[in-house]
Amino acid sequence: MRRPNPISRKGLMFGLQVPATALIAFGIMVPLASGFSAALRHDGSWSLANYRTVLTELPYVPIVLNTFLVSALVCVFSVGFAFVVCLQFARAGRLATRFFLGALTVIIAISLLVKNYALQVILAYNGPVNDLGLFLGLFDSRQYLLYTKTAVVIAMVQFLTPYAALILFGAMRRIDFDIVLAARTLGAGGWTTFRTALWPQVSSSVLMAGILVFSISAGFFVTPALLGGPEDAMIGSQMHTDLIYNHEHGAGLAAAQGIVLTLALAAVAFVAVAIAGSGFLNAADDASEGGI
Repeated sequence: MRRPNPISRKGLMFGLQVPATALIAFGIMVPLASGFSAALRHDGSWSLANYRTVLTELPYVPIVLNTFLVSALVCVFSVGFAFVVCLQFARAGRLATRFFLGALTVIIAISLLVKNYALQVILAYNGPVNDLGLFLGLFDSRQYLLYTKTAVVIAMVQFLTPYAALILFGAMRRIDFDIVLAARTLGAGGWTTFRTALWPQVSSSVLMAGILVFSISAGFFVTPALLGGPEDAMIGSQMHTDLIYNHEHGAGLAAAQGIVLTLALAAVAFVAVAIAGSGFLNAADDASEGGI
């Protein structure tokens, strides 16, 4: 039997690695390098002026803080809603499970723009939310619900909750409810049962969903632009404004904001993984193997 040529085998392995390497190089490394370079250029020379402006001056500091505040709120509400719903469907039958996953797929397939414009109609001054609030006596008069931080958070939660649910549903399906039942049988209360029997089985997946939702939220651009007011701008909106209207330093400021956002998200993810320990990595391995 003819033995394989080691040179041909190495050539084949090298050829298979080239597309992935090129994708990483030109899709990630080159843009990052360009961003770092642009962020360090100010008035034709190398400087940290762009970073100093983003981190210390108006309007950038409030925008950075608002970005992380909105992202944190969206993360809490999206993961919280997804957690409750997935827990209800975790013990459902096959038909209910298929319906749930099918509904998630349809919801995710709907364009973000369609969802945002639908919320514009729903939250309008003469929209159904105001009508319902007046009918139920919740409002004394019609409210201006659009172009507020509340509208932005609602829209982002609506969009990101299904993504959190896709991650959490797999974890919920793997819960050993016999442990939960044993805790209740031994006299544990609701909170004690949740903390000692249920939470350890899903905590890593909740953390994974939280990191995903928080990271996506921080980079939102369309929703704050369509539903938010002047005080609700996020980093993506300000980057767009700098690139379009600031012809002198816009590219450098936009790049600096992007780098600051990237480093902040990396720090958040690193701290979260460090707190979670090996359980988070095990949950990630289970998800990559198709836990759902």
